Amino acid sequence: MSTGGMVICRPRAIDYRVGSTIGFTLISDLHLGAANVDIKTLNKELKTAKRHGDRIAINGDVLDLILAHDTKRFAPDGLHPRLRGRKDIINGAIEMAEEILSPYADLI
Repeated sequence: MSTGGMVICRPRAIDYRVGSTIGFTLISDLHLGAANVDIKTLNKELKTAKRHGDRIAINGDVLDLILAHDTKRFAPDGLHPRLRGRKDIINGAIEMAEEILSPYADLI
């Protein structure tokens, strides 16, 4: 499934011991802090992974760190509303990531 830049994949569980399987959920390019991140879908998929007991692998960009000094790419409306107007965008994005991902730390 693709949600903007974020890709979530839950492949078939694999055998790791005779008679046992382990599931994986791969999440790529979260870009937390960007305006178009679908946090609702991300939370839903993380809950599904936890319910299945999947290991969660995160690949690619976790944070979207296009900052104001990058005059070619930065646009204030590209920031998640929660980060707009903050002088400490990086801290805000880290706080957001910690809030979303910490309940699943044992599976990541």
